[in-house]
Amino acid sequence: MGAKMKWIAPSWNVWPKAFRDSFLLTHESWREVRDECERLMIGHFSTKNGDLDQRTELTAKQAQLFAAIGLEPPPKILGIHPRA
Repeated sequence: MGAKMKWIAPSWNVWPKAFRDSFLLTHESWREVRDECERLMIGHFSTKNGDLDQRTELTAKQAQLFAAIGLEPPPKILGIHPRA
């Protein structure tokens, strides 16, 4: 099974208000919030039966930040692509 990791890019049309309010909601600078959220990665796993895209587990800090900002974290499973 092959695995590749890549960073999860935020949906920029959803985040501007969260960027602005991140300090008020979390008492942390935008840079600290961004750095913590950039640790989220997507693993791409391939087998003879298909492909799976899955994000890394949220850290306690990431879960706290998403809750404080009022955003849902990305889904754990981002894609399942069976081979035909």
